[in-house]
Amino acid sequence: MQTLTFLDFCSGIGRGRIGLENLGMNCLGFSEIDKDAEITYREFFGDDEVNYGDIIDNAYKLSFYSLPTLLTLLNYSQ
Repeated sequence: MQTLTFLDFCSGIGRGRIGLENLGMNCLGFSEIDKDAEITYREFFGDDEVNYGDIIDNAYKLSFYSLPTLLTLLNYSQ
């Protein structure tokens, strides 16, 4: 069985992530603009996590190639 993966948008301190991980899913990164929430998120999940920041303001600045590929998001393997 393949593991489902997700990006934690509007993550806050990661409560939604905890629920999805408890269901066996794998988080590829998060998006949070509140700096205090990000500090707490990193305390819970580590400093190596990728924060994609404000997804609305950065939508035109983000390189498509900097985000996980659709195949990675779907955890596709042949």
